[in-house]
Amino acid sequence: MDNPTILDNPWIGIWTRPRKTIREIVDRDPTYRVITLAAWAGALTTLNSMLGMTLGAAPFPLPASVLQYLPILTLLSPFLGAAFGILGLYATAFVMDWSGRALGGVGNALTVRAAVAWSGVPQICVSILTLIILVGAVAWHVPARSIPPSNGLLEAAADPLALTDGIETVISIWSFILMLLCVGEVHRFSVWRTLTAFLLPGVILGGIAIVIKLTLT
Repeated sequence: MDNPTILDNPWIGIWTRPRKTIREIVDRDPTYRVITLAAWAGALTTLNSMLGMTLGAAPFPLPASVLQYLPILTLLSPFLGAAFGILGLYATAFVMDWSGRALGGVGNALTVRAAVAWSGVPQICVSILTLIILVGAVAWHVPARSIPPSNGLLEAAADPLALTDGIETVISIWSFILMLLCVGEVHRFSVWRTLTAFLLPGVILGGIAIVIKLTLT
């Protein structure tokens, strides 16, 4: 029997050998940490968004009626985000399970949920890094206001996530590739067939929308 290595830890192995890692997870226990991962992913993403808004990094101007509730919304955001993360997991897994089996896949609801949840580990890691930066930026935000505008530290506080923007983009792409690889493994698909399964629901919905539009015109 081979001696275990650090890559046998699923938190590490999912980064570099996702197919083998997800196969080991679903063979042992397809429910292992699945809900926890989905909850963490949703909670971190939502909390980071709210903290970004607190620093004035909202993608659009927030109405005054919302600004007054920003502190309480920020406190509630991890719990709401966790709920949405779990719902998102079930919705994504349902679609990938249905479309995969429509193309001859052998996965099921449990194994596809495991594949989707564990493929989000890199995204969770970068979200933790982002959270650390944001918490530091929020702590720095108030004293930074007393520093002259020309000071470089104030400029850094104004855009605390500039350093992580490129990293987050790369990790998001890699997480998507991991999802294709992991879902492909549980369905016994190639990555290209998995991509087809991922796109299939959108193609079907687009086709239905076109037919409805043509029917009504």
